[in-house]
Amino acid sequence: MPLARTGLRCAALACDRIKPPPAGVVILAYHRVGADTQSAVDVDVHSFTRQLEILRDRYEVISLDAALDVLATGNGARQNAVVLTFDDGTHDFVETAAPLLEAFGLPATLYLATAFVDAQQPFPWGARPLSWKALADACSSGLIEVGSHTHRHLLLDREETGVVADDLDRSIELIAANVGRAPKHFAYPKAIDANQLTRTAVVQRFSSAALAGNRGQSDRVQRRVSTLAPSSRSYNPAPPA
Repeated sequence: MPLARTGLRCAALACDRIKPPPAGVVILAYHRVGADTQSAVDVDVHSFTRQLEILRDRYEVISLDAALDVLATGNGARQNAVVLTFDDGTHDFVETAAPLLEAFGLPATLYLATAFVDAQQPFPWGARPLSWKALADACSSGLIEVGSHTHRHLLLDREETGVVADDLDRSIELIAANVGRAPKHFAYPKAIDANQLTRTAVVQRFSSAALAGNRGQSDRVQRRVSTLAPSSRSYNPAPPA
């Protein structure tokens, strides 16, 4: 399997060299950094540090707001623009990822599932949440923006519209109260599940709604899940329908 993945990466890089991808923005989705778990989305600290070095030296890492401007207007559209995003809000974000982002001077968006942080209860998969104070401290660098990942990490297509709306409202209230700014951006939990796009209307309260691994069907942002150093591939997410 590792050999197959290596072959696929080499093939993708070769394709990029022969036929460069269209100008746009690559949005990377991270979850955990240095948590020492067996999860496929837990990146070890050495690899993450190396990825940040590559991003700093070879790419233009921009904020999500700047990316949306590029995608909406075409202003400065380019092949090497990258946005960094993180999901959930586990403790390793503030303890490991955020200090490294600050050291490299790279902006990022954290999509936060607020119920676990507010109650200081473990996430369903056993991960310890960050604290509001630690998150506020991380945001004081000016590099970290907090978006909504729902309140209870709901799968939107499995809940009634009213339940989803109340859940999102609670998420917005908690982020605004504890970070000092209401979230403008949203990421669907279990973001590779395109069925959640049936809830497009209820997320219109946000400037963007991110879905991973579903080219051409996301609201305004589509993310590429990656725990590997990115290639030069980029793309233009589809605008909302």
